[in-house]
Amino acid sequence: MSNRCSGSVNIARSVRFGKISIPLPRSRLARRVLGGALLVGGVLWFLPLLGLWMIPAGIVVLSSDSSWVRRQWRKAKLTVCRLLKPKQ
Repeated sequence: MSNRCSGSVNIARSVRFGKISIPLPRSRLARRVLGGALLVGGVLWFLPLLGLWMIPAGIVVLSSDSSWVRRQWRKAKLTVCRLLKPKQ
């Protein structure tokens, strides 16, 4: 069983949403465009076919190339894990 709060960072070749695995483009520029498009689509969540789910998906795609995004995503993940951790 894997621990979602572990500190390891893997640069993914694909993004997995439940049982669906979507491969990422090989080109760095294409990955950045895809991540940016997902973020913009998430901001426009009120339009049909777009939703807030696109924001975390865009962050995951961008984190495969950008160390800054990866650090911010890890900090947010650690904060959520600390908040959800049961107090002893």
